[in-house]
Amino acid sequence: MTNEQIEKTLEYASKYPSILLADFLTRKFNFDSNERYKAKDLLISKELFVQSGKSKHKLSDKSLDILSEYGSWIKYQEYISSEQAKNQKREMLKDENLEYDNKLKKFEAKWKIKIYIIITITTFVNVLISILIHVSSFDTYAEKKQKPLAKEKEQLPKQELDSMSYPSNQKNH
Repeated sequence: MTNEQIEKTLEYASKYPSILLADFLTRKFNFDSNERYKAKDLLISKELFVQSGKSKHKLSDKSLDILSEYGSWIKYQEYISSEQAKNQKREMLKDENLEYDNKLKKFEAKWKIKIYIIITITTFVNVLISILIHVSSFDTYAEKKQKPLAKEKEQLPKQELDSMSYPSNQKNH
């Protein structure tokens, strides 16, 4: 039984409180007795019809919900197939994420200690360089300070130089 046939059956049944389902299937779709019972069993197994009498059937709550929410069986089937496609896509994305996470965990397990060692060595080297730069700046500062003193000493007359060098000479002059 095709979706269009199910749709027509539901559409017809929605107009009446109960129908002779087997007779309708024979009249509408020209089913022989074997096909008619297979179709009837299919509709009942999909919970679209429930028995309301000896040979009468009525729409189930499920089929009433389908008709009220989606308007038709075909629209309901389209919704179901789109939801299945979305679920498959979600599952595929989950699988890709899990695969990526596993690769990342393997990478971390392999390189975690190595990266830690590299970072530690790099930090240690940077600290040493900083200390060397700081120490060398003291040396250059001291050299800069001594250069002006040397120039001043050269410019002063020798006498003043002697007096500056020896405080005892200052008393004698």
